[in-house]
Amino acid sequence: MFPVDPFAAVSLVALACAVWRLLATCHTPYAALCAVLAPALPMVLLNAGQHAFMAALCIMALDGAIRRRPARMLMWYGGALAVAPAALLLMPFIAAALLAHRVSPSTWLLAVSVIVSGLAIYVPAANTADALAVSRGAPNLWRVAQALFPADAPGLVGLALAGAIGAAACYIAHFSVRLPTGGRMLPAALFATLVTTGLLPNMTPGSFLLASLIAPVWAVVSRERHAWQAAVLIEAGSLFALGGPAAGAIGFACVAVATWLVAMPTIQPAANDNPLRMPARQTAMPRAI
Repeated sequence: MFPVDPFAAVSLVALACAVWRLLATCHTPYAALCAVLAPALPMVLLNAGQHAFMAALCIMALDGAIRRRPARMLMWYGGALAVAPAALLLMPFIAAALLAHRVSPSTWLLAVSVIVSGLAIYVPAANTADALAVSRGAPNLWRVAQALFPADAPGLVGLALAGAIGAAACYIAHFSVRLPTGGRMLPAALFATLVTTGLLPNMTPGSFLLASLIAPVWAVVSRERHAWQAAVLIEAGSLFALGGPAAGAIGFACVAVATWLVAMPTIQPAANDNPLRMPARQTAMPRAI
């Protein structure tokens, strides 16, 4: 008999329940069946346990954002940060949602405490020798740069951090005024995780867990061809990253194409989705509590 880790089993059950809740919120047919299949995703099985439980809490935070419940979103997101620092990869989306929902000062106070607590957990965890690596096997740009210029790789860490921070700031500035609603938030959240995981240093193949989970959920909800293509490419890229240098280059190519498939319809919405062309009474948003 194979040994079974009880916490890993609990994390997979929690993940299935979280995916079911999110699909039900988006009024997706066969939500229960799709949720049962979610723990069978390869990247989920490879990261069963702490990171899968963190992903379940992030999915619940995304559900809170879609339901326009910022306090509930922060509660789930704070729990995810407490479980694993990898939840920081979703932070640009959380910040953009808070700005878009125009939350009250008390909710902002809760948000600041959640973010500070997450950074307090992340900084000591990153203060290791491995933190000097620009890449730890993730299928992103820095893995390719590390393979091509191994001698200069340690000097790329600062460039990677600056690029990730700048991209996150641009993301927040854009989506804080153009955040989609309902199920259309899913590609926006997916794009946030792809940007942070693709540009931050010290990422591993498992860092793409959130992206490899949100992508198929988006595909099931939207039932669009490019969404399914992005989901398959992200999953394939994460698995290729587990191989050698050549497989890692293929994985980077898969993730790069998937990022483009997600970014184009997300950053460039339809012309009739421009809030500047709508009457003021339709663009006014209720103040979130």
